[in-house]
Amino acid sequence: MTNDRFDDLFGGPPHQSEERVTQREMDLAASFQAVTEEVVLRLTRVLARDTGAANLCLAGGVALNCVAVGNCLPRKAAQKPSLEIDYKEVFEFD
Repeated sequence: MTNDRFDDLFGGPPHQSEERVTQREMDLAASFQAVTEEVVLRLTRVLARDTGAANLCLAGGVALNCVAVGNCLPRKAAQKPSLEIDYKEVFEFD
């Protein structure tokens, strides 16, 4: 799933399921989560601003990241007090 370039960038090969999780892997996971949260928050703010829509529908794997999506509510990235995940509507971004 990854290549040598990815391994070089992140300081080693991917974690194998039978191995113990190291501090390095926990740090990488925390960093990826923080970046994901920031990207989702910025995206929802831009969509809300540019469309003027009060409701926001997210779909796909990242939309299931409840921490990232949940952070959009207290920071008022959406006007309504909830975000709905609806798999019938799919937004595609280039």
